[in-house]
Amino acid sequence: MSIKIRFDPRDLWIGIYWDKVGYVTRIFVCIVPCFPILFEWRED
Repeated sequence: MSIKIRFDPRDLWIGIYWDKVGYVTRIFVCIVPCFPILFEWRED
């Protein structure tokens, strides 16, 4: 599992978004616009 904070100017939203592609699950938590916190993990 990894946790990252990143700056992304196109993320002008507040909320939670999740994405699952294959064995990778990503959850984006955006409390402050343009600064999403990314939680990402792989299923083995």
